[in-house]
Amino acid sequence: MLILRLVLVIEELYTNTIKHGYRRESKRPVKISLCVKDGMAELEYRDHGPPFDSVRTMEICAEQNAPIRIGGMGLFLIQSISSNARYENDAGWNVVQLSISDGPLPAPVPGRMRHAARA
Repeated sequence: MLILRLVLVIEELYTNTIKHGYRRESKRPVKISLCVKDGMAELEYRDHGPPFDSVRTMEICAEQNAPIRIGGMGLFLIQSISSNARYENDAGWNVVQLSISDGPLPAPVPGRMRHAARA
């Protein structure tokens, strides 16, 4: 189950990068780092598109209980599968870090995202 969740999250992040960040130019770089231990994966995804805090965007959608439109499910899907979401812009790279568990998914809480505390 963990492999399927990882593939789904990485595919959604990459699709969003190509479609929105790189304006459909697929030869630009992305970097993926992954560490898996005891059924828990720590994923770091980097792209060099315009700065875009997808973690904050997911939080805003959850807070506003925004309707999900067709073609706008990717961030919602990532949010529902992952936890401890963090974003930073590091020297022009958008960096998203997520934890993905092999265990049961927590029940969604309306208006809240499962994210790491901000420093």
